[in-house]
Amino acid sequence: MASLKVVFPLQILAIIAVAVGLGVMVAGRWNNSRVDDFKISRELRTQQILSKMGTIQAGDILPVFDLRDSAGRKVDLKAIVRSPTLISFFDPGCGACLSDMKMFWRLAGGGPEREKIIFVTSSQPQLAAEAQQKLGTNFRVLFDLQDGYGSELGISTVPLNVTVDSCLRITMIVAGALTEDECKNILRGNPN
Repeated sequence: MASLKVVFPLQILAIIAVAVGLGVMVAGRWNNSRVDDFKISRELRTQQILSKMGTIQAGDILPVFDLRDSAGRKVDLKAIVRSPTLISFFDPGCGACLSDMKMFWRLAGGGPEREKIIFVTSSQPQLAAEAQQKLGTNFRVLFDLQDGYGSELGISTVPLNVTVDSCLRITMIVAGALTEDECKNILRGNPN
């Protein structure tokens, strides 16, 4: 009878260990599956949006419109993009946009990688400043107050994330939020 008391708890522990192991494995596969499903869905949405825009695609040079900094000074995008850079078209009231901004800040913070990210909005500077203050971020935000990108290129969805090389050649376009791995790759200079 004494051996049953010892064996029985060991059997329960073995069953629990197997159940936990299976649970972790299933959860990992389910999580990877969810990320893959998210990316496929986002890719389809990106293609739909780009077909409606019909004006930009990977390989094109990103047109430069009248952009201003928060003080109202004109900013030449060609002059500030010196390496692969993410240009995120965003709205300070967009939850996915702010999630991307917060994730980039967590990954890049005040380091030099922060210079690889530029946010562009057609919203008023005060709204963008309030959003950054609320998030505790301090990214470069440029203002397209004449809505050149929206009216000329048909950019009507946010976030719209565009990576460009140092010549402003578009290397990737993603409509919607980015995954953490995508954010890390962009910061490493490898957006694809």
